[in-house]
Amino acid sequence: MTQRPRFPSEAAQYALPLREPSQLDLFGFATAKSMSAARPALQSAFEPAFRYPEASAVDVFLALCGEPWAAEHFVGGDCYDDARRVLWAPAEWPLSVMALVGPRFSGKTHLAHMWAKDVGAQIVDTGSLAEMTPEQAAKLAFSGPLAIDNSDLGLASIQLFSIFNAVRDGAGPVLLVGVAAPAGWRSDSPDLLSRFGGLSSVRIHEPDENLLVRILQNICRKRFIRLSDTVAASLITRSDPQFEALEGLQFGIERLATEDGLEPSLRVVERILNYARMQGSGAAEKG
Repeated sequence: MTQRPRFPSEAAQYALPLREPSQLDLFGFATAKSMSAARPALQSAFEPAFRYPEASAVDVFLALCGEPWAAEHFVGGDCYDDARRVLWAPAEWPLSVMALVGPRFSGKTHLAHMWAKDVGAQIVDTGSLAEMTPEQAAKLAFSGPLAIDNSDLGLASIQLFSIFNAVRDGAGPVLLVGVAAPAGWRSDSPDLLSRFGGLSSVRIHEPDENLLVRILQNICRKRFIRLSDTVAASLITRSDPQFEALEGLQFGIERLATEDGLEPSLRVVERILNYARMQGSGAAEKG
């Protein structure tokens, strides 16, 4: 049993386990990583289809507060007005198919989930759709309203073409989600490219700085990181006023928290921006 020091002078004789700021797990990211690394051992034979999320996808706030794509978690603004007006009037869509387009971090996936819940639609990703047979994809379209995320990545070409044929025969409505205009979507099927070229679409417009500030604060709140109005506004005004800037700023804030052990404040704004620029340069090199 370890004897505790009786007097303050004796405390200097006991070596304390000092830790660098980078070793502190202030926001639980290290814990999430360790849980993610242990998932093969945790998975049982009775749940072969269960997939543990990667550490970067662990969001304690959403796990505690319920449905991640709920309307109350969506930060709305004027830039979504056209999309909302068109999406929530599917009876007016040409051929019962519509494309929702917008840049990364613009909330298009969240908006598609909200639409799916309101109209009783199923929502799938093209990665999951690619695992189906063309017949299963067509049956899915005939089962009711359908939303398909990441429709622009060049995946599930045969399945998407089957869904277009199903819509021609009375299925739908079908909402396709992507980044750019449908005419620029990828596919190895000339027939599907022709369908994309004639597809009607509605775009999420560019945001104003106030909306970006609110979205950035919402991102931090979900990660239990305090971001004041002043710091958020400073970060946004010194970045490109576009949705894509949020990705780099999120990276910079999380790196500040996990590696430097600091909360975002005015005195470390430049450090966050430098981290964001580093992330942007790395993404550009990969692209």
